[in-house]
Amino acid sequence: MAREIVARTRPEQAIPDTYAPYRRLVRDGIEFFLSRISRQRLLDLVISQLTLDADACCQARLLALAQRFPTLHKLGQIIARHPDIDPVVRQWLVNLENGLYGTPSDELLTRIRVELGSAGEAAPVCVAPTILAEASVGAVIPFHWQPSADGCRQRGVFKVLRPGIRRHLNEELVILEETAVFFHDHRARYPLKDFRFLEIFEDVREMMIHEIDLAAEQRLLEEAGRFYADMPEIRIPRCLDLSTAAMTAMDFLDGPKLADADLSEPQRQRTAESLFTAVVLKPLFSPRDAALFHGDPHAGNILAVFTPESTDPAIGLVDWSLAGHLDRGDRIKTVRMIQAILKKDLTGMCDAIRSLTLKASLATPSPRQSLRDLIIGWMRDPANGRLPLVKQAFRLLEALSMEGFVFPADLMLFRKAIFTLEGVLHDLWPAFDMNTAIARYVMSLLQQEMPVRLSNMLFPFTDGPEDYMSLMSNQDLQSLITHQFISVLFTCSQRLMGPLTFWNPAFGVA
Repeated sequence: MAREIVARTRPEQAIPDTYAPYRRLVRDGIEFFLSRISRQRLLDLVISQLTLDADACCQARLLALAQRFPTLHKLGQIIARHPDIDPVVRQWLVNLENGLYGTPSDELLTRIRVELGSAGEAAPVCVAPTILAEASVGAVIPFHWQPSADGCRQRGVFKVLRPGIRRHLNEELVILEETAVFFHDHRARYPLKDFRFLEIFEDVREMMIHEIDLAAEQRLLEEAGRFYADMPEIRIPRCLDLSTAAMTAMDFLDGPKLADADLSEPQRQRTAESLFTAVVLKPLFSPRDAALFHGDPHAGNILAVFTPESTDPAIGLVDWSLAGHLDRGDRIKTVRMIQAILKKDLTGMCDAIRSLTLKASLATPSPRQSLRDLIIGWMRDPANGRLPLVKQAFRLLEALSMEGFVFPADLMLFRKAIFTLEGVLHDLWPAFDMNTAIARYVMSLLQQEMPVRLSNMLFPFTDGPEDYMSLMSNQDLQSLITHQFISVLFTCSQRLMGPLTFWNPAFGVA
């Protein structure tokens, strides 16, 4: 039956010629996955496909299929947010972002009433009968309530899980692991070299588990509120007392998607820098031992919240079900790798990457012997050299992960968050320059650190990157300044000698 569904859905035809080598992988993966699904869900899938228009295209059929399976839904979202994905593929996969997928609201309203009863909430709550948005596992429904008799009426939203989602996920997560084993055992059929199916599918499994843990998301919302308390331009929904372990009640942030907001060009420019600072730079350079970051900053999770206090909108960051924590030690190693990339220091890059790599993957002969050659090959691609520095660093880690290297899961989630955010930044302000934003932010940190740096010069042997928010020691900073000074001299000499080499045959120019 699974084979027949795949034959009629034709998922491989949805794959453009750019990705022709992966058509068999997509078809085989979906067929294997569906062949393990329960008979009833398979029959429901058949009915849903039959109810589509007879002339529905293969892309529409594939989307309808993915929406019925949370894990496939999430995989589609992940693919859509990859920075290098074909624009045509992104255009139709973006429909898997927050939308409306036909979940009956009656069941959700019943669940909300049950949870309100279990919470013993006496305050009057008026729940809207409509769904505001749906995602791969949850749905959002608006409400009004009055916390106290003399208080003001407030707006909020309930986030609850879609009906049957836990049961479906329990089934699919087992199948997802079986699918990973299938691909691992038959990797010779597909052009993926040493791609680690088991680790990647395990990451997806962890993401799905996090998404259905509403109690954990509530804790993350509270932590995010504290983390961004010093950034008034960032708004985090506040958890309300109506929340339970199975339902999150939070403030309603009123505003459109940030990229869709009616903003002037200066507003877009300022807001883009604030967004990049909040999502990338604040976690990367945080003084905390474990810095919180939003793991899924796609357009649907970033809102423009207009307030009387400012002409620029505040940035609302919603949906914290997928978030991570960056260990300070990993951030120091990452910044060290970025410095090595800037200086084109091959030895420094190798050392930083080895320090980031999980020891289990370094134990295999292939990664240990080929790391230097892999980096050299990656550096020779001019397209990589044109990327912003932070993207170069994480693109290199991504390329190495395809070769069998394994890095900390939260670090790779942060990589995904940066690539996801890039699309939002481009829509908001196409001319946004990550390198300039990073340089400006780091310079402000260096100014704050100057008194400590001057005093630490008296004790150079105890000076380390962990002493500073910029994550660079005095020795690191001196090396960077020297490199930049030499680069400027080299560039100036090239410009000066260029006309001379043109006229002088002695320089080998015809």
